[in-house]
Amino acid sequence: MTQRCWTEQELREELIRYQAELEEAGKGDKTVHTYVDRASRFIRWLAGEYDPRG
Repeated sequence: MTQRCWTEQELREELIRYQAELEEAGKGDKTVHTYVDRASRFIRWLAGEYDPRG
């Protein structure tokens, strides 16, 4: 299995693409927000921009 390394910027760009696909698939606003918000929070955590304790 080949591993792929992603930059923070690539992850953020793919999240935008993911959001667009969710919207195109007809997912509701709340569903899209939940999916994207949680993934965005994870990316921010990876980047050191989010502390789950504070």
